[in-house]
Amino acid sequence: MFISSLTRFATCKGKQFVLSPLLSSIKPARPCLSLFSTAPATTEARTDDSESTQQQLQPIVVDVRSQLPKDFTPGHVIFALNQVGKDGADLAHQDFRLLLESARPNYQKDARNILTALQNYKRINQFTLDVPLAEDCIDQILSSDVDRGGLTIIENFTMKSGLYYSASLPSLHKALQQLLEVGASDGEEEEEAEKMKEKIKEALPTFIQELLLRRSRPYQRMKKRAKARYLKQIQIHQGPNQETIELLMKLGLEVSNNDVEWVDNKLVKPCLDQNVKVEEEMILPWNAKVLSHAAEQSNAAEQPTDDVVEETNEA
Repeated sequence: MFISSLTRFATCKGKQFVLSPLLSSIKPARPCLSLFSTAPATTEARTDDSESTQQQLQPIVVDVRSQLPKDFTPGHVIFALNQVGKDGADLAHQDFRLLLESARPNYQKDARNILTALQNYKRINQFTLDVPLAEDCIDQILSSDVDRGGLTIIENFTMKSGLYYSASLPSLHKALQQLLEVGASDGEEEEEAEKMKEKIKEALPTFIQELLLRRSRPYQRMKKRAKARYLKQIQIHQGPNQETIELLMKLGLEVSNNDVEWVDNKLVKPCLDQNVKVEEEMILPWNAKVLSHAAEQSNAAEQPTDDVVEETNEA
């Protein structure tokens, strides 16, 4: 109505050129798309797109064993795993088991390669062991590194780089037992033995603290994201038991030169404070030993030394 009146005014006055820009700027309305269209949906293109995306999302399975030589070593396996797991790709447990199969007994370098690969793959690929694979990993490390395998396992456990989340308690007892056997042997030199004792003495308190922390289920006190990350990695929640405390007592007395007070404060009391079940037949003799040791120290502190006795006699 409005447009038609403008055109009549323009034609009667003879000034069509004046209103032509206004008329040219008015465009017809665009056709609206009906939300309730009855036309059949074209699903062929959509199905093709979904199939292509599914093909892209499917992981590429690579046979690592086929890429290895006949007599492969841990170095060959690590190189193949690095090629498969580059850019953060997932690694399969069966591929990591090849690294354990290639490790040689009494060859310390292979044990270090296993632990280094475990740390790197956890950091880059978010790789975690399951319980059976962790047991096999600990057994292979102990067989490859007879002298320091138990210490490296305990240190790796305290670093939370793989074994913390999946190592069972019996497998950790094997590491402690190997440290006891190595300490009892006299094959090493005195300086090396003392250094080894100092390292074990430093690692044991942290080890028992992390073991108690895993037993207490710390994810219940975490925030939402940290809790989800922890639950995704954790495979087992076992903590110390009576056998663990007995092994720690023997090993602690050996590395601390029979320092009963240190063993009781650093290794035994933390477990008892967390209500670890212990039989009275085992703990009562230990408490008596601690009390006798404290009495001996108090008596030694009260007695004057030989130098003081000689000075008093001369006076």
